[in-house]
Amino acid sequence: MSFVWSLVGFAAMVVFASFFEWTLHRFVLHRPLWFFHHPFNAHALVHHRIFRADHTYHVQNRTDEGKIPMNWWNGPVLILAGCLPFTGLAAFISWWFLLGAFAAACAYYTIYEFLHWCMHKPKHRLLERSGIFFVLNASSAAQVTVRIISRDAVTK
Repeated sequence: MSFVWSLVGFAAMVVFASFFEWTLHRFVLHRPLWFFHHPFNAHALVHHRIFRADHTYHVQNRTDEGKIPMNWWNGPVLILAGCLPFTGLAAFISWWFLLGAFAAACAYYTIYEFLHWCMHKPKHRLLERSGIFFVLNASSAAQVTVRIISRDAVTK
């Protein structure tokens, strides 16, 4: 039964993590919070100024490669924050549920960072020729374009 609860926790976290990522990206990375400006500054003001929706979407200077991934501490913080609701559920269901969720959160964050790296630093990897990567990359580039257009419309 423990294996089943781990699989349920893993699957539930994959779904939850997608919404968690979208929510954080929309409401934390693109809007300054009154008490915590770091995510907005690092993402919207630094990352998107370097990687725009034109030829600069891909790394132009080797020094900019360090601005592709999030800071090292973001991974543990996001994984633990994402696991908080699962901890409460696991207390009533099974701790194996939390273990599955934690494994999924770790895998999700690792895959997210790798895909993000490949988007900004393409090297004709097999992954980069897959349909899912094409869709995700186009979505990421479109998001950058929409942000630039909406920001420019507000400032004009």
